[in-house]
Amino acid sequence: MRITMLALPLVALAACAEENPTGNAGNEINVVEVPDEGLPPADSPANASEGLATDGWIGRWIGVEGTYLEISAGGEPGAYALEMQYDLDHRGTFEGRAEGDAIAFERGGETLRLTAGDGDATGLRYLVGKQDCLIVASGEGYCRD
Repeated sequence: MRITMLALPLVALAACAEENPTGNAGNEINVVEVPDEGLPPADSPANASEGLATDGWIGRWIGVEGTYLEISAGGEPGAYALEMQYDLDHRGTFEGRAEGDAIAFERGGETLRLTAGDGDATGLRYLVGKQDCLIVASGEGYCRD
């Protein structure tokens, strides 16, 4: 009788293993779905292997005679806050939006575009020779050292 009682569980295990062709002997993996609240959408630039080219411009850029440009990320992909001291007397913060390989923004009722270039393209002699620059217009540009 004792041998029969020991053999019974083994027979039951063997029967379960035969019913489960995966060889897990009845062990199943439960998949639990986790909500993705608070994560960016799968198709957003934050999840893309490459973000927008203009995202690489975030940070501080230096012009001439105390001018500067500080670019910060905005509230959504492709949006930026531009803090600028753009001449000796004028300073402001402007909303920018990526448009291809540029950031467009409005200042003084005019739509302007920041584009990548070099110091020579700024038209400013103190920036000549610099390689990593952003240009608003001839005579207005900002570079990184």
